[in-house]
Amino acid sequence: EEGEASAIKEIQQILARETWHPRYAHGPHGLTSDQRRSAIPCHAIGKVKRDSTLKTRAVAGGHKQDKTKYGHMTSPTSSHLTTMIHLSIAAYEKRIISQIDYPGAYLGIERSKYDMPTEIMRVSGKLAQLIIKVDKQYAKYETNGSIYVELDKSLYGLVESAALWYQECSEQLKDLGYTRSNT
Repeated sequence: EEGEASAIKEIQQILARETWHPRYAHGPHGLTSDQRRSAIPCHAIGKVKRDSTLKTRAVAGGHKQDKTKYGHMTSPTSSHLTTMIHLSIAAYEKRIISQIDYPGAYLGIERSKYDMPTEIMRVSGKLAQLIIKVDKQYAKYETNGSIYVELDKSLYGLVESAALWYQECSEQLKDLGYTRSNT
């Protein structure tokens, strides 16, 4: 099925980028009852792309995060008007315009680099089954149809993801010699 294949591709990307590591739910090295209770959920979200293929993303339930742990976590976004003005100037000056796509952009951002607090996520149902299908070692972490993971890198849906991506991207562009526009 296309949906399962798309979800498996997302899981493979997450595991290849070491976005998380599994945690035992119980036992001497397991999570505390408070950690299990406060674990944020994870959902698979699918979207049909323009070429009619299905794209699936594992999305953390950021709505369940304790926002008091994160302080000010916003990412500047250009207004439509500002973008159109910049494009108009670029067209008038015959500048070259390009766009980039960074596959799995959020998945490569180290949370520890930005001193983010520990975040435990619960992956359940079909998504948990597919993780075990992709990597059999996860079977030993499965409890009552769920797998608990500790996030090492950012993930779609987290309250801090957009801000961390902005910081990371800004640093990389600055290192390449770009300067930020103040308009």
